[in-house]
Amino acid sequence: MKSLLLAVSMFTKIPIRKNVWREDLGPSALCFIFVAGLIAGSVTAAVYYFLTDVLSNMLNAAAVVLSMYAVCGFLHIDGYMDVCDALLSSRSNEQKAVILKDSNVGAFSVVSVVLLIMVLYAASYELINAHVSFAVFIFIPALSRAFCAILAFSFRPMSDKGLLVFFRSGMKSGHVVASVVIFTFVLVVGFIACGLVFTVVSIISLVATILFAFYINHVFNGINGDVVGFLIVVNEALTYFIYASCL
Repeated sequence: MKSLLLAVSMFTKIPIRKNVWREDLGPSALCFIFVAGLIAGSVTAAVYYFLTDVLSNMLNAAAVVLSMYAVCGFLHIDGYMDVCDALLSSRSNEQKAVILKDSNVGAFSVVSVVLLIMVLYAASYELINAHVSFAVFIFIPALSRAFCAILAFSFRPMSDKGLLVFFRSGMKSGHVVASVVIFTFVLVVGFIACGLVFTVVSIISLVATILFAFYINHVFNGINGDVVGFLIVVNEALTYFIYASCL
């Protein structure tokens, strides 16, 4: 239970009054990151459902996009921006790794986040117009986080400091197995709730995310928390975009 509460407190803006921080709970908490996705997705689905008859589809799409990350405090957006800043620079891999650790906001990160918002808005607008099941908005963030937990366990950290090191500290094979089981469970339930097309689209997006992960691991000689955040954001955006294109 403490691992679950720790995951919720770290990956959402929901206040947890109880002190659940423990150094040995990192890997277990990472296994529960999908719960943060379920919470974020449920908020997004609620916005979509309750505002459908209140706002125009365009304004509803804007509210949906805002709700996607607001409940998580825009946690993964900063990692997405940092990675884009580094990857899009015309520098050597060593210099890109230095840029990744730089907290200053660069031009590439600003352009990338604007493009991200445009893609998410357009996709959300199409999904709302198509009157898709609200379950779609729940399972996209849950799947992305469940899968990225597996990736976080699979690739070695690029340094011996940072949140990723905390989440991998004391990692055992049981944690990896648990993350795979959780992802499989979420995928199966997503198939039941959202249908075959959604599941196929999700798998395509996940394959693309794996390729991104291998490429980034090659460039940075490892990954960190920013990279995991980047993969979560990219996977969600790809799923939204491809699924909207299939409607």
